[in-house]
Amino acid sequence: MGADGTGTGDGGGVLDLVAALRARVAALVEARGAGDPTAGDPLRGLYVSGETARRIAARGASAAVRGADPVLPDVGGADRTARLARAFGLSALDAHVLLVALAPEVDRDFEALYGYLNDDVGRRRATVALALDLAGTGPSDPAGRDRFHPAAPLRAGGLLEVADEDRPLPGRALGVPERVVAHLLGDDGHLDAELLGKGVELLPPVDEGTGPGRSALGARIAAAGPLAVHLRERVPGAGAGAVAAALRGDGRPVLRYRPEAVDVPAARALLREARLRGAAVVVGPLPPDPGPLVRALASPGVTVVLAGTGAPDPRWAPDAGLLALDAPDGPVGDGDLWRRELGPLDDDSGLDRATAAYRLGEEQVRRAARSARALAAFEGTAPTLAHVRHSEPFPSSL
Repeated sequence: MGADGTGTGDGGGVLDLVAALRARVAALVEARGAGDPTAGDPLRGLYVSGETARRIAARGASAAVRGADPVLPDVGGADRTARLARAFGLSALDAHVLLVALAPEVDRDFEALYGYLNDDVGRRRATVALALDLAGTGPSDPAGRDRFHPAAPLRAGGLLEVADEDRPLPGRALGVPERVVAHLLGDDGHLDAELLGKGVELLPPVDEGTGPGRSALGARIAAAGPLAVHLRERVPGAGAGAVAAALRGDGRPVLRYRPEAVDVPAARALLREARLRGAAVVVGPLPPDPGPLVRALASPGVTVVLAGTGAPDPRWAPDAGLLALDAPDGPVGDGDLWRRELGPLDDDSGLDRATAAYRLGEEQVRRAARSARALAAFEGTAPTLAHVRHSEPFPSSL
């Protein structure tokens, strides 16, 4: 990942693991095929003959392969699989299950192999039972079954999809969201498709430390471990802007979220994106009745800053340990925000001095920049400080 929180590359680790998994799958195919008179039947998996039923009955309660080492990724390593495992709190078995579910996404041969191992050519995804068999255990192992609980890390973090809810757990098919596949292959060039049009913006880290406008409070939040904070702002957007600037100055990308309504699925996708990128999340202004959104966003593994002009309600997230703080009164003073919103200026050397004295919130900065761009477009020039001075919401004396 590049310094801006985006980029491609570093996907070789997962491909090496998939190649190792292929050998494990071959061992299970060999074990299943030993003494199987239907192994060469082209209709195998389309019907259950008497011979097939007798073979299955004689196979015993456990179909787990013995003798071959399971593919259990090193969660303490340096590749993307290991970093993801640490970010989401995965065990080695969790990482193995994720790899088994992901394999058909990067190697189509696994579809045919999984169809054979599922005794159903139409079921070309790994099942819970198959994933546990390939780990050297089986679906009767309670610790293994627990990894598929909705509250367990794989599913709670949005890394694993479990289909066929009407089936018993061992027969449910597994999938991996495309965003997770892309990340493990080294592609962070785009935000999750689930976040498009939802008011989410990726702000890359900067190397400016805690310069003008980056409050001491923001610096303390940046220096702390992952935590959930509610900032009560007097100037809308000022506290959120200062904290976002401090977090970026601390070397972290920031996901800036402006929700128009309570959207819990988007909040979950946002947290997953933050963990994949090592990003902090800054949210505001909050929509009316934000309780469900706050509960969805208050994650122990991600720094989440929720900003609004109202006081936090303890009923929003009573078990989340939400830290309530008052935002500083000072201006945003974030030259990066002005420059990003204005685009190239003929001369921006006086921009910081011209805007620093005014207590403008983030939304006010955006509104002023839009107005300045419109004035410049009307005159057929690039934006200048004169356009900024005549834009809303600045007073005419600026």
